[in-house]
Amino acid sequence: AVVDPIQTGSQRVAEAAANWRPPPQSEQLMKPPPGQGQACLQPRWLTHNATAVGLQGMPPPDASKLLQSIGIPQTVLVTYVRASFASPLAPDGPQVIVEEALVDTGCGDCELREGLARHLGVLPLVSADRCYETVRGLVTQSSYEVLITIQGRTCVAAITLAPDERFQDPNDMCTDEAVIGYAALAALRMAVDCHSRCLRLL
Repeated sequence: AVVDPIQTGSQRVAEAAANWRPPPQSEQLMKPPPGQGQACLQPRWLTHNATAVGLQGMPPPDASKLLQSIGIPQTVLVTYVRASFASPLAPDGPQVIVEEALVDTGCGDCELREGLARHLGVLPLVSADRCYETVRGLVTQSSYEVLITIQGRTCVAAITLAPDERFQDPNDMCTDEAVIGYAALAALRMAVDCHSRCLRLL
């Protein structure tokens, strides 16, 4: 039988919404403002994970609302890109800029450091308790809808949150405050130039 990925993705989102429960302490800042209820947590564009949608005509960022990441010096010679993040619920609201976001073509969704994501305010919930395969093994994470802008192009994509504790572990310290996956790259119409270690516009 042929499986419709859109339909099955929608079913997963519906199941996640039906089984929704209050997020753990680390995700409390993702809850909706008082009086808005859970409706504002519904994604505006995405029906399931590992997808992204290109957008046009987005307002320019307000310089007074930008949070510039200090950044972590990178030593591995792979592809990094400057990326900005914003909540789709407030496109002209707070934004976070990561100077060296890791480009990972083996990852469907994107990732953002938890402490930076808090600055964005409320983010729509794409899926709850989704299982991801990582270098640390299988982990269960929630994913959220976010606006990502790279080189003047904007898309809406799903992100997971990287706990701040991962950036403080002396035995296995994480240095990637943001990761850009292949779904976002496709929506932004960008490709990786492996020789020059940069992104090319398509």
